[in-house]
Amino acid sequence: MGARAGFDADKEAAAPWMGAAGRVAGRLTLAGPLWMLAGVEGLVPVLVPRVEVRSIQGQPVADVSVPSVGLGLFLGLGVTFP
Repeated sequence: MGARAGFDADKEAAAPWMGAAGRVAGRLTLAGPLWMLAGVEGLVPVLVPRVEVRSIQGQPVADVSVPSVGLGLFLGLGVTFP
């Protein structure tokens, strides 16, 4: 499909990526062996790749870069077995 649109379908690319991650979590005992875990995880890229798409003629068509910061929330329940 890419070749019909004027792109080289066999092109492969690799982009280096490096980032720093952090996590803050807390655990709360609800009742006996039942507990809950909640927290926040963050990701900050240090080396941000930018992907540029070019046509067969070499003209830039589009470019995409990685978001500057990633953030995630998590919540879970657990049971401790003796």
